[in-house]
Amino acid sequence: MVWSPGEGLVASYWSIVRTRVGGCQRGELWLFCDRGKRPDHVLYGDGPMDDVRRARVGVIGLGQMGLGMAKNLVKGGFDVTGFDPRAEAREAFAAAGGAIAADNRTLVEQCDVVLTSLTSPVYLEIVEELLVPAARAGQVFVDASTIAAPRARAVFVALAARNAHALDAPVTGGVAAAERGTLRMFVGGERAVYDRCLPLLQAMCKPDGVSYGGAAGQGQVMKVVQQLKNRITDAVRMEVIAFGMRAGLTVEQVRRALDVGADDGDPYAKLLTAIAWGRGDAIDVVFAEWGYYLEEAREKGIPMPALESMYEFCREGERVCRDGVGRMAPSVWRELFTKSGPALSEGDGTR
Repeated sequence: MVWSPGEGLVASYWSIVRTRVGGCQRGELWLFCDRGKRPDHVLYGDGPMDDVRRARVGVIGLGQMGLGMAKNLVKGGFDVTGFDPRAEAREAFAAAGGAIAADNRTLVEQCDVVLTSLTSPVYLEIVEELLVPAARAGQVFVDASTIAAPRARAVFVALAARNAHALDAPVTGGVAAAERGTLRMFVGGERAVYDRCLPLLQAMCKPDGVSYGGAAGQGQVMKVVQQLKNRITDAVRMEVIAFGMRAGLTVEQVRRALDVGADDGDPYAKLLTAIAWGRGDAIDVVFAEWGYYLEEAREKGIPMPALESMYEFCREGERVCRDGVGRMAPSVWRELFTKSGPALSEGDGTR
């Protein structure tokens, strides 16, 4: 099932977003904050956020992605403090020149900009238990995690009520790109805050790698489009291959039917090679995020029949596929190749 909010701050603000977000203008979600309009001094007053390079930057989550991102901020000349519960992650960041906070709360209290790089459930828990209660006016929270767009909007509203700012900024490119500083990043939130934070965001990304999507949540929407470009099409390609093989063809016969060579750049060639070598179960389509994509589609009433049906078909499967950031999920190939489908009864076929 798609994750549902529990009781608490983010859950209550999410209900506000659901009932009121439809009528807001792009970039104007802050009108939901308790004071009605964000005070001008929060965005434009004197202080470190006049120049993000003067800001104290904190990074929560020095994992596979967060560590590389934090290191590149240090290389970019930013004053960066990090925290992670794992000692080895803290030591690695300290060795790269970063400062280490005593804990997440201390980091939030000390920093002007807080970057989070966490799995969705951990991030939402930290938002509710720490970030929202501790947020202060003018503070900026940049979330590089991939979460459902409705959750990103709820976080924005919850922080806006405390006159703080939120940018949803999911990234793509994998661990190697995080280490090299060549990520792509998709950003949603207030344009003025985005413009002010852009030098910081660019320090983690390839040239022209930062894209602005509009109001809160639109960074997550851009990430959905980018991910599904290849992931859902790979799932459909696996369905084609599974049909051929389960109907009696060999991998080579399927290859010939598709008219692709083993070394072709055709996407089918890569999938067929993995399957031929017995690695079909490991083909990664980032299934762990599909529920987030569908949550936004359902929220907006957008039909996604291919994604919806494949998600429901696979979601109860055994978690045997590890994605690029270590999350376990069902293998689309295993489900397609081992499950039984409904058989036609006599007279149900077409002539």
